[in-house]
Amino acid sequence: MASLVGSNEASQNPLQGFIIHSAFLRLYLGSRASQAAILKLAESLYGTAVDGIQVSTIVGRVWDGIVQVDLSTITVEPNDARTPERF
Repeated sequence: MASLVGSNEASQNPLQGFIIHSAFLRLYLGSRASQAAILKLAESLYGTAVDGIQVSTIVGRVWDGIVQVDLSTITVEPNDARTPERF
């Protein structure tokens, strides 16, 4: 869904903002998050549709699209040591 939004429209497109907001909520709430809770919150903030697409459809796709990555299984080789960069 987000790929349908052009980058020049990012600041003006409520759909892209909603997708990002939904994904952030899912990640932020972690194990306390549920699809039903995010949907209820999203509908209270955005209504039942964003740009003609049902909020339940968007939340469902966001929910299914986020994949948990277990970083504890990743090992760093000694010769891969890098100095952190400051931005």
